[in-house]
Amino acid sequence: DCFDDDVEIVGFGESVVNGADQWVASVRSQLDAFTGTQHLLSPPLVKLAGNRASARTDVQALHFLKTPAGGTFTLWATYLTELVQTHDSWKIARHELVVRGTHQHP
Repeated sequence: DCFDDDVEIVGFGESVVNGADQWVASVRSQLDAFTGTQHLLSPPLVKLAGNRASARTDVQALHFLKTPAGGTFTLWATYLTELVQTHDSWKIARHELVVRGTHQHP
């Protein structure tokens, strides 16, 4: 499990999602709108500070719409991720999506 139990997720909808289980449920429900997705990620830029780390990762996400007309929705964004080191691993404590641009076709 890569998420801290109390993970805070920001920017993926109108409200903040708190907790790993709630985040997984949210993602599952959001994926129902698509026949498939492809996420292209840059190498993360990581900064370490003791038992904490921050990472910036750029993303281009292509979503194939589950609509009668089909089509695609493309998202360009940045993930800002805060991690905390536990006794045996690193966990995601906060994950934020910063949207840079979108395009829908048709």
